Amino acid sequence: MQLVRAWCYLLGPISAAFILKMRRYAGIPTIRFHAFHSMLVAAVWALVSLTLWAAESVSPWFLGTLLRETRFMFNLVFAGIWGGLVVAAYRGWNFTILHSLEQKARRWALRTQPVT
Repeated sequence: MQLVRAWCYLLGPISAAFILKMRRYAGIPTIRFHAFHSMLVAAVWALVSLTLWAAESVSPWFLGTLLRETRFMFNLVFAGIWGGLVVAAYRGWNFTILHSLEQKARRWALRTQPVT
């Protein structure tokens, strides 16, 4: 089960969605939590990264350069956080970045699954 929790983060929302669709793990709340948390964190990363990129593309050269470097640092920090999420999921630790994302993922993980 440790490896499955880590796999939820390893390929981002792709592996998380795949694990959620597997019947074997669909009913386990901890695995569902990590899958939903992976999707939510990836969505926040994409939103911030795309916003910085859009602001960079319409800014003058000096502000664009500053935004490009900011986006680079954001992606670098996010890669470290993502690695921390993989390790934390593997070891069974709670590693929270944004409390609201954790709460939403917990609510979604505890919902009952319809039997198909």
